[in-house]
Amino acid sequence: MTRLAVATTILALALASAGCFPVARQAEVEVVMEDAVEVEVEVEVPMEPLPPDAGPPPDLEDVTPTPGMADVRPVPWDASTIDGTNVTVAWWSGVAPCNVLDRVEVDEGDEVVTITLFEGSDPAEPDAACIDIAQRKRTTVELSEPVGRRSLVDGADPAS
Repeated sequence: MTRLAVATTILALALASAGCFPVARQAEVEVVMEDAVEVEVEVEVPMEPLPPDAGPPPDLEDVTPTPGMADVRPVPWDASTIDGTNVTVAWWSGVAPCNVLDRVEVDEGDEVVTITLFEGSDPAEPDAACIDIAQRKRTTVELSEPVGRRSLVDGADPAS
């Protein structure tokens, strides 16, 4: 490993110790150089809670449906939160314009609430080249009444 790589690692650890990465409590790095010289660094990082008004994590994108996408398909969601009549669902997706939320269908029954997300690509950019990277997205739908004792089901999940 070059001296530049060692310097970069030490700089990253210094940033962590300065609180730039509040989610880490402790970082331990072992750098082994080609000439068998070993350097070990351990940094304690204070854990600070996020303020209540901090909002969503930066890697979670709030999206609203944009009807009219091309090649629309159901997309499974994997997490939900319920707040009265509002249900927020989260899922893994790709980047726009290749992966855009087209619509959300909600079917409210007596025992089950089924939420189905549909994504497609933006027809205004048919030749777009999108990087192949996962993005965490979420959207909120309003129900006519609270979920209550009803089951919440993903309409895109073939097992449901």
